[in-house]
Amino acid sequence: MARRILNYTAETRQRWLSEGRGQGDGKNYKGWLTTHDVNAPVSYKSRLIDRCHMRLCHLLSSIEERGFLYFDYCRSTLALYDQYRLDLDETIAIAKQLGIEHPRVPGTREYWDMTTDLVCINHVDNEKIMLPRSCKMAKDLGDWNNIEHAEIERVYWRRRNRTLKFITEEDRCIPNVLANNLQILKSLRFLQDEVLPYEGFVDEMRERMQHELARRSHGCSLTDFSHAFDVANSLEPGRSLRLALHFIYQHALIADLMAGDLRMQNVDSIKVNEHSTQRNHRASA
Repeated sequence: MARRILNYTAETRQRWLSEGRGQGDGKNYKGWLTTHDVNAPVSYKSRLIDRCHMRLCHLLSSIEERGFLYFDYCRSTLALYDQYRLDLDETIAIAKQLGIEHPRVPGTREYWDMTTDLVCINHVDNEKIMLPRSCKMAKDLGDWNNIEHAEIERVYWRRRNRTLKFITEEDRCIPNVLANNLQILKSLRFLQDEVLPYEGFVDEMRERMQHELARRSHGCSLTDFSHAFDVANSLEPGRSLRLALHFIYQHALIADLMAGDLRMQNVDSIKVNEHSTQRNHRASA
């Protein structure tokens, strides 16, 4: 999406490189941009912890967050890199080859290091593959400037035998029912706002809930099941639903996020993950 970078000069670039930005792997990776560097409405930007490495990711648009939550939820995701910096010398060379002006910073006219919004490292058929994704509003895909910059990015990834794909707000990219359920789960991914009564509480409740779901049919919604679970276990109202949604995000419980609002789904359709090695991660952004 169109971005205005704040106070970017050659000295800024060298400082960012010395800080390790746009470098590293796994938990040591640092994105090229942070939410503080871009002049965009606060409502568009977010910072979220990724599930694989518990690393703080900077997302610069609502579409980037939509893509992040999708990949972060997928069990095949091994790593998720935000604001992935492309090699500047190579993108300049590609732009010259294509006869396209390389992106520059307005005002300073410094060459701008291009980035791919999200790069997912995915496990497919016993191989690790990189999935580069550009996140844009559908209406911006027809902008000629965006088309040219995307072509540089596309060629960059084609040279690495990878296909750049786009994520937009449209249902055909990430279905809205799935995106809405991921938003429901978003704040419960790590239970960072929960006050836990004692150590091991979450693991104990997970085991109890898995046992209760596995032993018999209930014929009610997840919300109604959770209310009954609150009562049976002397929990404050609403806590069991929050726990159940957390367990779904962490794959201790298996649910169909394409089957409508999770909270209203028949609880009998939610299955116990017998191979779950669920741990209680707590993090804050």
